[in-house]
Amino acid sequence: MYNLAVLWYTFLCHIELHFFAHSGLVQQALVEQLYQQRIQPGAREALLATTEAVFGGNRQSVDLRNTLVSLPKEVLVVWGNADSVIPVAHAQKARLVPKSKLKIFVGCGHCPHIERADAFNQLMTSFLGE
Repeated sequence: MYNLAVLWYTFLCHIELHFFAHSGLVQQALVEQLYQQRIQPGAREALLATTEAVFGGNRQSVDLRNTLVSLPKEVLVVWGNADSVIPVAHAQKARLVPKSKLKIFVGCGHCPHIERADAFNQLMTSFLGE
């Protein structure tokens, strides 16, 4: 019989591959860090509650466009064009938000802040310095 921790760890190794366009970026240290986070007391319950709140009924139920429109400052939306978690079409809708800028990283998945860390940091530094 498999140990639940081994099954959970194996699942994390598999699921994290969906967050990146290039699976080679998924390093053992990242999987280990995520595993350690997920086994903290209350982590499973918090993740399930968040998932139900955002994706209840098997569809995304949170639409932040109205919130973004109400913000007094310019908004920067960053996305990867190869995002298999939330498709880039969602980012395209951000163009409809006044005072928004959209940056789509080509060849990048759900985690542009990791996959394109240097470019992401330069983008943030530039945006926040405006």
